[in-house]
Amino acid sequence: MGYQTIKTGTDNGRANTPQVVNEGQEREEKPEKKISRKQIVNQLNYRNFQDDAIIVNLKHVRFGHVVSFQAKPQPCAENEINCEWVDPEEVGRKLISYEFESIGLAHENANLILTPELANIDASSVRLILSENYYPLKVEAIEHYPCIGINAQVIQNSAIFKGTLTDFSADSFHIKLSLEPPQTSQWINSESSVEVVLSNDHETLYSGECL
Repeated sequence: MGYQTIKTGTDNGRANTPQVVNEGQEREEKPEKKISRKQIVNQLNYRNFQDDAIIVNLKHVRFGHVVSFQAKPQPCAENEINCEWVDPEEVGRKLISYEFESIGLAHENANLILTPELANIDASSVRLILSENYYPLKVEAIEHYPCIGINAQVIQNSAIFKGTLTDFSADSFHIKLSLEPPQTSQWINSESSVEVVLSNDHETLYSGECL
């Protein structure tokens, strides 16, 4: 015996009249989320203002696996994107056997994956064209990897805060601090950069300026 589905919903807080959907009738699909070209340009210009980078994904022309490189977007308007590689020497070697696939923009705790048209790519930069007014909004979660046994120092304005590295991703990392009196969290100015030193019992693993 066949079956029927009863659909209900709300209209300004009021329940709609239940509708009977005949067996075999296609269910209504959710509309695809999209991001406008203007929103993409605004995000890229913001990263240029912050001297920040985006991710450019390259795909192996034969085997299909993907490698990712950082590139810094230059000021853009209308529909053209110009990005300069952070590591041009390494990219130059890969371009022999890899081709452009997509770009990734870090957004909150996820990556926005976009596929603009390729205009030019070489060892110094990549130029892309946003030919569409709207792009499908593909979101990928940024995977964080847990850490054990990594000591951390956060230094700002001659104050040294000690702690441990709890996890990291390709975009960011988390440090748990142990505040020693008279230290308080208010001593750290989130608007200014900090120097971070990560180490284990044998060597320094990372040292650099972060926000």
